[in-house]
Amino acid sequence: MTGCPSSARGRRAVALLQACVAVALIAGCGTTRPPAPAELEPLAPARHAGDALPDDVERAAGRLAALALADLPDAAAQALGLLRDVDARRRADARAPTGLVDLAEETVRAIAGSGEQARRAPGLLERDTLDPALRRRAERALEREPLTVAERALRDHRQLRRGAIFNRLAAPLARAALGGGLNPIETGRSLLSSLLTLHHFPVASTRERRALRAYEAFLAREPAAPEAPRVREQVEELRARVTRHRHEAAVEAGERALGRGAWNAALLYAARAERIHPGDARNASLEQGALAGAATRDARIRAALRARADVAELRDPVRHALAVDMLVGTPGSLAARLDDPRVQGRTDPGARALLRAVVASATGRDAERIEALERAAGSGEPFARHATAVLRQPDQDPYGAYRRARSGERSARTRWLLLGRLARGASERDLPRPVEYLIDVPTFAVSLITLPLRALQYGRATRFMGAGVLAAGERYVRRHPDGAHSPRIHRDLERRYASAGLWASALEHGRARGAGERTLARYHALLADALLEVARRERRPEMRAAVYGSILSDHPDTPAAATARERLAALFDETSPQSIRLSREFLLEHPRIREVDTLALRPELLDGEARNGEVAEEGVMLIGRTWVRVSLEGREPVIRELPAANFALLAALLEESRYRALVADERESPEHDPQRDLFLERARLGLLDRADHRPAARSHAEFLSARERLGTVRARESVLPVEVVVRGDLETLGLSAVPRLRLPEPAADAFLYE
Repeated sequence: MTGCPSSARGRRAVALLQACVAVALIAGCGTTRPPAPAELEPLAPARHAGDALPDDVERAAGRLAALALADLPDAAAQALGLLRDVDARRRADARAPTGLVDLAEETVRAIAGSGEQARRAPGLLERDTLDPALRRRAERALEREPLTVAERALRDHRQLRRGAIFNRLAAPLARAALGGGLNPIETGRSLLSSLLTLHHFPVASTRERRALRAYEAFLAREPAAPEAPRVREQVEELRARVTRHRHEAAVEAGERALGRGAWNAALLYAARAERIHPGDARNASLEQGALAGAATRDARIRAALRARADVAELRDPVRHALAVDMLVGTPGSLAARLDDPRVQGRTDPGARALLRAVVASATGRDAERIEALERAAGSGEPFARHATAVLRQPDQDPYGAYRRARSGERSARTRWLLLGRLARGASERDLPRPVEYLIDVPTFAVSLITLPLRALQYGRATRFMGAGVLAAGERYVRRHPDGAHSPRIHRDLERRYASAGLWASALEHGRARGAGERTLARYHALLADALLEVARRERRPEMRAAVYGSILSDHPDTPAAATARERLAALFDETSPQSIRLSREFLLEHPRIREVDTLALRPELLDGEARNGEVAEEGVMLIGRTWVRVSLEGREPVIRELPAANFALLAALLEESRYRALVADERESPEHDPQRDLFLERARLGLLDRADHRPAARSHAEFLSARERLGTVRARESVLPVEVVVRGDLETLGLSAVPRLRLPEPAADAFLYE
């Protein structure tokens, strides 16, 4: 009996479906590439990095180094000739150059003196085959020459002066050309301000003082040089300018001291000005003013002392006993004083109020103490100033300090809203204050026009004006945790901390004021999320583990706790005694490091062919002792151990690569990592028999290629001396494109001449 057609069609459909599944499985298996041999074993069999026997060039270089250390320049020069002959024979055999000849020449010139090295530098720089480290050393030798330093400093001084004048005038002129019609008042004020501030240039600038020091060093080293007469003229001119600058600075400082009544300081500045420029009339005038002010001050002090000695009331026994008891008395004796008829009849109400304040303070009644102090401060009697001084101290009246801080914050916010930049007062232009206020008068009109714009920015711009309120509020709640004003202050501080994103402090004050569970749970969640972000940015594993532990112990019911638990488990699995990374591009840039007697990394892992396996961007990681972890593209990392001798050579090559980068490229800067240096030093000495598991011994250094450290293209300064800067903001209603001259950067040692 044959089956029905429908059954046949069903069987055919099942067979077709099975065929599709089989094809899919075959295709899927075909797309999964089996691991290449290099991925199974990324390190080739290591060749022992034994101590190679020195050849003739190395022996000749060793003899020269020994003669140089013995300070025998003539013998070292003869050894240099021998080294050149040996190296020439080596190059004749088509063997790789060693570079020892250039280093030997530098050694011979170094023991001959710094002048010889500088004279030889121009010839070295003409050679195309010069080692980059030696080229940079020769350039630095020329840059450090005294005449070069002095001429460059004077050239920078002239360029800075011209550029500063041009840049000072360019901004208001450009504003007048582009936006003067919109805001003529502000444009005119800016132009006037720029013209008035041109007198700020010092008599002797930092660069001129640096040039003077370099000229003096040149004359001390080569007094008979052909350039010496010209240099002496420059030295005399610069010395006169520096002396004039120092004298004017001393006189101006003395006049400022006179203005604020610091007579002793004015006398010191007058004496300094006299030493710098004896016989100047301003010195005598400054000294006379200081002496007259000091005499007036002394006369007032003597008169005050005589007046105090004549006051009979100060010797009153009742008041004297009361004053002593207020200082050293017990709460019981002070309370008894309040009911003493002699105190009631022979003291002022302000004194009695101050006594009540002292009694209330001794017995812990703070509100009564503050009330008594306010009554004493408002009495207008001699004791009022003592009560006022106490009330002005934040520690004595924390709630009053909190109220004053809030009032000051409101005033600051209001001033900023109404006046904008003028809320800080007139700008400092080293001019008389009336003139500065007169210059800023037109800005008031602009401030009124831009008030709606500041209103829109009010919340963001005034967010950080309440630091004083936070400090005063914290002082009160810590001193009076159960005070009458504590709940309100806790609520205010909680709101302020929450708006600033400081969730730990907001949680603390919310808990202190008895906030609801939902509010506290939200703070816990936000704080845990913030801690997760802190842990993500932290490089040290022990610190990340501590942050994760804090989340799990303090915020266990938050969504971040589950994430912290997973990351903590992964951290324990991945943590190693060291974490020194050699990036893929670094390995490509330094082929000597991956050779068979060091890392022994198979070359096919860096040939760019994915079919035979490739090292991932993470590269190779030194993970402690002589173990390395090789990261592979699309594969699990492979961990292998290197022979101790090979690892020692690898550590030496890593240190050499960093040193050569520092001496060959001025863009490089030293990276301080004592843990890395200690680990590599121990590796070179063969002391890695035991891994150091201390968290303080772990290093997270990275050896990166030049492109990864400094960028794809080497940055070059523009050949144009002018740059265009676009300026403008809504507050001043101005927009301008300002041409500016490029100003020279200050020298690294400029702070020595300021």
